Amino acid sequence: MKREKVVLSFIGVAIGLIFAGLAFYFYQSSKAIDTDQNTNKAASAPTPTPKTSFYLVINEPIDEQVIANKVITLSGQTTPDATILIITKSAQEVLKPTQMGSFTTTLTLEDGENLIRLVAFASNGETTMAQRVITFSTKDF
Repeated sequence: MKREKVVLSFIGVAIGLIFAGLAFYFYQSSKAIDTDQNTNKAASAPTPTPKTSFYLVINEPIDEQVIANKVITLSGQTTPDATILIITKSAQEVLKPTQMGSFTTTLTLEDGENLIRLVAFASNGETTMAQRVITFSTKDF
């Protein structure tokens, strides 16, 4: 009885593979290949845009951190010619980074969850954004 089940399983798998192969063959043969159209696509492919060196990195605070202090230090790194806009629920602040591109400021947190968004504007008009969610709580976990 076991031998019959094994043999029937192999026959079923073989028949399934044959049908799948035939279906794939008919699918592939139904595609029409236009060689002129393919060469035109390659010739008109868009040129890649150069990568930019504009960036924004937040060093501290760590994302989704729970903090017991109302006042925190926000620090990060960007390109030296950028302008940084810091947006919180209760305030907005504009910063200019140092000649090395670093920036630091202090923020006052509200009770509970605080969303801090940073938008950096480059002198050539590029923008980039980063954000952190910081929770202020004095409860022990």
